[in-house]
Amino acid sequence: MTKSLWVGIGVVCVLAGCESQVCTPGTSVACVGAGGCAGGQVCLADGTGYGACDCGGMTDAGTDTGTDPDGGVTDVPMTDAPMTDAPVACDPITQAGCASGERCAYVPSTMMRECVAGAGIAVGAACEPPADRAAEACAAGARCIDGRCATLCLVAGDSRCASTEACVAYVEIVGADRDDVGACQLSCDLVTQLRGDGTSCPARQACYGGFRPDTTTLVCGPSTATRMHGDEVTGTVYTNSCAAGHMVLNDASGTPRCAAFCRPAETSTASPSMASGVAPYGCTGAAAGNDCVYLWSRIAMSPPDARLADVGVCFDRTGRMLDDDGDGTPETPWPSCATRSNVDGPDADDIPEHTELGCAPFPG
Repeated sequence: MTKSLWVGIGVVCVLAGCESQVCTPGTSVACVGAGGCAGGQVCLADGTGYGACDCGGMTDAGTDTGTDPDGGVTDVPMTDAPMTDAPVACDPITQAGCASGERCAYVPSTMMRECVAGAGIAVGAACEPPADRAAEACAAGARCIDGRCATLCLVAGDSRCASTEACVAYVEIVGADRDDVGACQLSCDLVTQLRGDGTSCPARQACYGGFRPDTTTLVCGPSTATRMHGDEVTGTVYTNSCAAGHMVLNDASGTPRCAAFCRPAETSTASPSMASGVAPYGCTGAAAGNDCVYLWSRIAMSPPDARLADVGVCFDRTGRMLDDDGDGTPETPWPSCATRSNVDGPDADDIPEHTELGCAPFPG
């Protein structure tokens, strides 16, 4: 994926620094070259790093005369003044600013947009990231992502994406001035690891979730991690720090560990048999003995995304304590869902005991 920004549970995953590649081949980032020029550097073909900073082959003394001697890169005065991008004349979503027969295309090497002629490659068709100073080859309102032209969208909810897709945020996908723009990618199921069209994620990818209070992103992303349920995550924690089918969840001591996803079922003293989840996606193997609690109880989202309604996570109760009487002091070893009543307890908060622990669907 393009130097992307995924927001996870309390962590930010910049995929340029995740488990496998340093960057996505063909994508670019801004840089400062010789003499203080503003330019771009393109990710190498093997994804192990970026090439040299390219300012277009020309630099000047730093005085901005109102022209553009750097061939598309804004001149930067040799002072302490902040660097700024040159004004852009077109909108990548609405195509405003371009004449009939033109499309608003992004030029990765300069990190700017410009109007170019031609229809471009259709959405869904194969493509290659632009080379050198070439403009985006995909049709108007699209960009080349993972070898296919994908529809651009607004991250904060956009009808441009199909019902089986999600609008995925990418850093500077169309320029630093439009961090509200993403690209439509097939959504996926965290439990089955299948995409919205019923297919598996591409090779070396897995379905991961990015959770924020206002939005959820469920898409395939790079996956080379081998950590399974219960394995500690050391160093920087990323969304894809765990193997496919797992997420990062802190244990009782606050140590980040991988936890397996599962398919939950409402569990209480009235229906105790489904505490470990629904086969074949229950808590088994390394996760055996864990309760499959509804994911809404482990993330800060109220109400949670509807797509998470039947997603659970294998919850290790070991060492955890519960403030069962509401006095502010945890005094009870964390109980299993199978031992909790499906009616309100002594704290009189009008929420059934099993729901409080995430052993039932989100209330209401």
